[in-house]
Amino acid sequence: MDMEEIFNLDPSLADELWARVMAQELLKLAKSTGEKAVARRMDSEAVRVLEEIKAVLNDPELNDPDCFYKIDAIVDVFFNSGLSTRRHEECE
Repeated sequence: MDMEEIFNLDPSLADELWARVMAQELLKLAKSTGEKAVARRMDSEAVRVLEEIKAVLNDPELNDPDCFYKIDAIVDVFFNSGLSTRRHEECE
C-alpha cells in the first residue's frame, strides 16, 4: 500500500508532502554529518553539470546557426541533473 492509499491523498499532493518531509529529514542529516561535507558534494555536482554543459558547447555535431540543438542539449543536462528551467516549457 502506498502513501496515497494510506492517507487517501491526491497523488500530486502526496508527492509534495513527501518531498517536504524528506527535505526536512535530509537537512537534519546534513547538519548532523557536517555542512562542509554537504558543501563539497554540492560543489562536485555543480562541477559535473558545468563539465557536461562545456561538452555540449564544444560538440561539433551540434552546429545549427541558431544554436537550438545546443540549447536543447543544455536543457537536457539540467533536467537529467534534477534541475529545472522554464526554457523547455516555452518550446513545447
